Amino acid sequence: MPRKLLFIAVDQLDWLLLERFSKEKFLPNLTHWIETGTRAPLAALFPRVDAMLWTHAMTSKRSRTHGIAGESFIDGEVRLPVSSKHLRAMPLWDILSAHGVHASSVNFPATHPARELSGVQLSDAFHVCPGDPEEEPMVDDCISPTRFEERFRPLRLVHDDLDASIIDSLVLGYDPSEENHAQLGAAISTALCEAYAVQAATLEILDREPWAFVACRFRLFAQLASGLLALMDARDGPKKAFAGTLPRLHALFDLLLGELRKRAGEDAEVLLVSDQGVGGLGHKIPAREGGFLVATGPGFDSADLPAASLLDLAPTVLQHFGLPRGLDMEGGAIPGLVRGGIPDPVETHEDGPGEQPHPISETDDPEWLWNRARDTASADHWSEAPSDLIKLSAAHPANIPVQSLLANTLLSLGQAEEAARLLDDVARISKEDPELLFALARVHAEIGNDDRAFDYAQSAVGLFANPTPFDLMRFGYVAEVSGHPAEAEDAFTEALATDAQLAGAHAGMSRIHFKQRKYAEAADAALEAIEADPRTTSAHLQLGEALKMMNLHKEAEQAMRTALVLDPDFLEALEKLRGLYRDVLPSPEKLAETESRLEAVRAAREAGWKKHASDFQKLYEELAATPDHFKEVNEDDLFS
Repeated sequence: MPRKLLFIAVDQLDWLLLERFSKEKFLPNLTHWIETGTRAPLAALFPRVDAMLWTHAMTSKRSRTHGIAGESFIDGEVRLPVSSKHLRAMPLWDILSAHGVHASSVNFPATHPARELSGVQLSDAFHVCPGDPEEEPMVDDCISPTRFEERFRPLRLVHDDLDASIIDSLVLGYDPSEENHAQLGAAISTALCEAYAVQAATLEILDREPWAFVACRFRLFAQLASGLLALMDARDGPKKAFAGTLPRLHALFDLLLGELRKRAGEDAEVLLVSDQGVGGLGHKIPAREGGFLVATGPGFDSADLPAASLLDLAPTVLQHFGLPRGLDMEGGAIPGLVRGGIPDPVETHEDGPGEQPHPISETDDPEWLWNRARDTASADHWSEAPSDLIKLSAAHPANIPVQSLLANTLLSLGQAEEAARLLDDVARISKEDPELLFALARVHAEIGNDDRAFDYAQSAVGLFANPTPFDLMRFGYVAEVSGHPAEAEDAFTEALATDAQLAGAHAGMSRIHFKQRKYAEAADAALEAIEADPRTTSAHLQLGEALKMMNLHKEAEQAMRTALVLDPDFLEALEKLRGLYRDVLPSPEKLAETESRLEAVRAAREAGWKKHASDFQKLYEELAATPDHFKEVNEDDLFS
């Protein structure tokens, strides 16, 4: 019989910060879990919007399928928190409930109004309390079953419920008469009220309800970390009081986790998951962009697993309870976290018993369109991205990120000349925007303007006082393809010195070694990229090419086929595999199959362009008809 599983989700809990504070003896519970449990990094998914990331995790689908594309949505003239009415896919707790597993969830996005489960659902509005928790009714529809409102209502907290000594212990020398002290103190108080309410509600379920799976979500670090990170190294003035607040906040959270673990019981297993780190958010503290997981309990030993994805979490939990993944899920069960046989997959869980997701009509909310387009592009579903981007481009012609992503989409559809045409026009906005310069660099590299591409990339990275590893990786890519291998190798090396989990930089090093005919080193670098993120399709292809040159032809075939399992439309992988079957592993049957697939992918790419070509041409004509459309950024531009 499967063990009980407590799933603790934490927004923006950063691995490198945890390591730093563990060494300082702040975190006895978390340190013990990390040292004795099974650990794995989680690859960063973009856009880094917590509501989207947790919905990815709980459905194993992306936003174009599950429907959640932001923290909030526009309802008339009002922006409201994202709702369960937007959800178009069954989340994990619904699937478990439909199969008789006692499942509960607390404080997750897209759960309001709360829906009927086999256990308890407390939406992400349950903790809201403008008055006395004993007297103030809960927000309508925030709990299911509704008969439990009397039990859970008093578990909410307001500022007056917090002992003043808690803030004093977090902020040394706290002085509410100082304006910045009062503002940050109020923010800390608000975040703690929610965190304590989430812990109390989860403990109530663990103690008094039958349960097999309970998922709870803490937003504490997302609410506070960015502001506190900027103050960690403060040395003078009123800000100095907050320099030690973030480690103390981690210590307080460690106590909350310790009590949850104790009350779950010794036989239960715990899965602690962070959706993302705080790297790349504008501070100088070393941090990661991706999240992590730690599994602890009787069934887990101390081990480090290869990088996984948030998309793998729902299939992993389903397999924990002996249930199959759906073939329409984008992730798979994480090896090392599940035991026993793997159930045969089913087509989908969407048509199973239980309450079905609410459909929602398409939206013109620019925030949703932008997030969905970025999510679609980051998943390499390029042919689906232009519809959202064309809407945005027409509404926000001076918005550089929108136009840059539209250009990247055109590139991926094989329309490099169209992309250059667009970006060269957009460049009239500003030559001081790094995103635009990187996009121009990539476009001109694709059409063979190597010197111009390299100049753009140098200008882009030169605008940063402290380029992030991701920015260095982008520069390295352009330097590599534009014929500057030494600069590319330096950039990839510098990026990896700061973030050894940056799969794209490892893949870049693999290509550099390959061009230097150092095939063993190229294979090793490709394997490091795969270990950092197994879904890096280019790394599997690069591994295959290196193995081919080492005369390991069967192994090369397997690596190239793995790239195509991850991305069946990977044109370059199909071309390389065709060459393998034609030249070194003669197989008329496999060659014919690969050539047929290659023709189909080329035809699909051409069809993808034709599908949007007229819309793009219409957009361009509309923009060109307004001579000043690219001269300056609109002040009211949502994304400026």
